[in-house]
Amino acid sequence: MITRVFVSAEITNKERVTAAQENIFIQAGSDSSKLNVDEKLLERIKTNFSEIKFTSFEFNYGNIGGFPNSNRARIVWLGVDEDGHKNISKLWQLVSEKLANFVKKDNDPFIPHITLFRLRNGSINLESLISNHTSARGISDRIDLLTVKQSTLTPLGPRYTDIITMTSK
Repeated sequence: MITRVFVSAEITNKERVTAAQENIFIQAGSDSSKLNVDEKLLERIKTNFSEIKFTSFEFNYGNIGGFPNSNRARIVWLGVDEDGHKNISKLWQLVSEKLANFVKKDNDPFIPHITLFRLRNGSINLESLISNHTSARGISDRIDLLTVKQSTLTPLGPRYTDIITMTSK
């Protein structure tokens, strides 16, 4: 059986991020209602993941943007400031090295962000939508947990289950 799992850096300031997420949902007129891993490898992934040692750090959020671009966003994300980018990228490199035997190398550049939401159908134009919400500067957060999560797709959207969590030293 194939299980979808991914690594997540857990944030602490979820209330302010959720508020930004809901604000964009409302303005968009929307309703708020990658890895494929063989389960046999999951124990080895958990072993390697449990060896990760990292120090917690604080960062500030930055601009709001969208993939594939802000004119036709299907995924809306919240970026981080320059220091956050540097620290999260170092953490990503550490995780990538520990899990290199289990994941396919991705040639796309790593962009630290929090996915606020994904649209199942269609896209939104963030350029015209969030002129007064293009930045979340002033919202700070902290990363002190890393989690491997399982994603189960349901008709109501994905459901996430924590598999293993590592705390900073």
